[in-house]
Amino acid sequence: MGERSGLLRADLRIDDLDRGHHGVYAVRLARHPSETAERLMIRLLAFIGHADTALNFGRDLCVAGEPALLQTAADGSPALWVEVGLPGARRLLQAAGRAPRVSVWAFGGRAAEAWWQRLPARVQALPGLEVRLLAAAETAALAARMARTMRFDCRLQHGRCQLTDAAGTLTLQLQPRPAGGTRPAPSA
Repeated sequence: MGERSGLLRADLRIDDLDRGHHGVYAVRLARHPSETAERLMIRLLAFIGHADTALNFGRDLCVAGEPALLQTAADGSPALWVEVGLPGARRLLQAAGRAPRVSVWAFGGRAAEAWWQRLPARVQALPGLEVRLLAAAETAALAARMARTMRFDCRLQHGRCQLTDAAGTLTLQLQPRPAGGTRPAPSA
């Protein structure tokens, strides 16, 4: 269970060299009472990884069928659906039916690897599906950085994210799983 509900603020300076995106964002995150620090910080990391002015936090913990983050196209239709955690095959199929791109930020160490292995091949091979299996040690270190007010300089390059704050620099591997539904080798 989460510790407390509340509103957190993150000031982000993002330099995404992989996408050629640079921006400054003042983000407010609502923390649901059942949300852990790790999950909240992974939602923030997913925002950093997909940063765009049309990207917004969803109400996935409060409203069934909503994503953790949603990016809309100019016409208001969903362009990117972001899930955080270990969504089921049915939820991923529904998300793929609503948005051309679906991104999953999976965490939980071995549980995340087992989740990926259990997903049917037809789900793993969905066009537009991108899955990141985040390392448990990295997400734990990220969760330790949570505060009511946060300020990060974020540099994304070659599938890595470097977050720098007053405590120092934290590097996270963000490389998505191989395309085409192939299964990644288990990590040590």
